[in-house]
Amino acid sequence: MHDAYLPHTFEEIKALVPPEVAAKLDPTKSYGVDWYNRRGTVTDANGRRSKGTEKPREEWIAVPVPDAGIPAEVVARARASLKGSKPSKAAGRYWQLSGHAYCACGCRLISRTTRRSGKAYSYYVCSRYVRDGSGACPHGKWHNAVKLERRVHEALRSVKPQDLRAQIQAQIDRVKAPEGQIKAAHEVLEDVGRKREKYQEMFAADVMSLEELKAKLSGLDARKATVERELEGLNNSGQWVQRLRWLHEKVATNPIIAFLADTEETRREYYRDLELKVTTSRKDVAISGVFGESSLPSVTPTSTPATGK
Repeated sequence: MHDAYLPHTFEEIKALVPPEVAAKLDPTKSYGVDWYNRRGTVTDANGRRSKGTEKPREEWIAVPVPDAGIPAEVVARARASLKGSKPSKAAGRYWQLSGHAYCACGCRLISRTTRRSGKAYSYYVCSRYVRDGSGACPHGKWHNAVKLERRVHEALRSVKPQDLRAQIQAQIDRVKAPEGQIKAAHEVLEDVGRKREKYQEMFAADVMSLEELKAKLSGLDARKATVERELEGLNNSGQWVQRLRWLHEKVATNPIIAFLADTEETRREYYRDLELKVTTSRKDVAISGVFGESSLPSVTPTSTPATGK
């Protein structure tokens, strides 16, 4: 899914746009991002222009847009399904927490491997720290990948099946399938369609000028786009509830250990099922997912200073 649908915190947006743009944004709100200047253009012998190759990311131009109202986890699931949910295998290792790990500043952790004396050392590190330097993120540490993955695995193994079921049921109760809202959104779209036909008929009968018609249709198009974004979020929420119900029943017949197979690839598939999110800071590592947060034992920091790995 497009970044316009993915909610970004003010701090994430601030790192992408010029200061004068950030100054106009509300720090308490989240925003989507539209990217411009992503590709060059190619002109053929007949003068026809088409999209060229993708430009380096540093040349892209970020434009903040209103939050689409779609939860970040829904966007992440949609992207995972489109990409086949293939985790990173950078540096020849399987990064179990790829796509699940975040820095306390809000940015994703990315994989990095260093070599000393012919031996490879793997880390998860804040993408903002890597991009902008140590002064950009107060949580700039390199988290030992093996230790972090092991501690997350051990913490999840301690979750009791009955506790997990209770947490999942609580989420189902909070996020009921929004059938009524979905129906209302479809009714708005039908109303937009009727009004469009009406305005076009008025124009054909010379009751409305071309300028007036354009203004009316422009308003309808904006309303339609807004409702369609809301409808996509509602549909995804309904699908999420179905997913939670399936997971609830699965846990009823399988202990939590069934979600944590010994093979790394299978283990990561279960991390996806559990909606796992790992958030790191200098002092702590927090874990959350469909199981909630408080049900997990504390996870000790497993990082080394970024300035001296």
